[in-house]
Formats: sequence, structure tokens, C-alpha cells
Amino acid sequence: MFSSIARRNFNENRVLVGTHGDYPLETRLVAQEYKVPFVDLEYYSELLEASYIPEKLKGLHLHF
Repeated sequence: MFSSIARRNFNENRVLVGTHGDYPLETRLVAQEYKVPFVDLEYYSELLEASYIPEKLKGLHLHF
């Protein structure tokens, strides 16, 4: 099971802001309940987003 990926949504301080509400937590809990593997794509995509400068993120998201 996978969580959603992070969206390209930054506040005025260029800090990534979550947009999925409780959904990532709920997917984690469902995976635990059913004892299936869980991959936190939101976390890993946040790390990827943080490694890019904001101007280059548009290419990562195919936003031209």
C-alpha cells in the first residue's frame, strides 16, 4: 500500500505544505490493520522536493 505523493505547494517561506489532510495517516493505519507492506511516498517525495530548487520543481511535476 502507498501513501499519496507530496504536491508542489509551498508557503511564503518556501516550506512544503501538506495538502492531503488525514489521508496519509489513514493509509498507514489500514496497512497496519491488514498487515500489508506500506510505502510512505509522501515522505519520500517530500525529501525529493526539498532537494530541488523551486524553479526546477516544475519540471519534476511536468508543469510547464
